[in-house]
Amino acid sequence: PWVELQTGPVIIILTKPVLDELDKHKRSTGRTRDRARKILKFVRDMHGGIRHEVDIQSASPRVILRLVANAGPRPDLTSVLDYSRADDRLVGIAATLASDLAHSPKMAQVVLFTDDTGPAIVAQSHGLGARLIPEHWKRSAPESMEQKEVRELTKELARYRSLEPTIKV
Repeated sequence: PWVELQTGPVIIILTKPVLDELDKHKRSTGRTRDRARKILKFVRDMHGGIRHEVDIQSASPRVILRLVANAGPRPDLTSVLDYSRADDRLVGIAATLASDLAHSPKMAQVVLFTDDTGPAIVAQSHGLGARLIPEHWKRSAPESMEQKEVRELTKELARYRSLEPTIKV
């Protein structure tokens, strides 16, 4: 529900740490693996083409996915951020992007959008915008094997009941 951000356009930047995390998840199991593979296929198609950005949503607001794998963390923060940690690299890259935008005539804001409180706090402590992903934006938990079995059996029972003759008096 991007409209809740009350801004536009929204540009989602895919950086090297994010791509690394997706790559790690493609070897996991279940829905996480499937989502990571789907996104990485999308990225591969972007990389194989001329464009390094695509529209995810065309309006209200416009949402753009942009591949910026070469953005590096801001060098002057190496004394306070540990760039061997992915979270700190993300904050450092956000700082680089924010300082690049500071010299741009366009009004824009870099915000670290995350589900992890640690990087959000670190980003804010360095004067960067940070926003935690709202709970209602998250996908619901996948069905357990028991839930799937109950759903299938309920459906099968309903089908059998529909085959029984009905008597009306």
